[in-house]
Amino acid sequence: MAQFKDMKEVAMEQEYNASRDTCRKARDEVLSKFDPRQIAVGDK
Repeated sequence: MAQFKDMKEVAMEQEYNASRDTCRKARDEVLSKFDPRQIAVGDK
């Protein structure tokens, strides 16, 4: 899980063939399911 959390957006973009924005949102959503104390980056 830590590897996924620390993965750079550019690497996710290439790995999953999706935009960095989509990858960031998906990563934040998945991580929030495992660690409810996580604060989403860019959350307003």
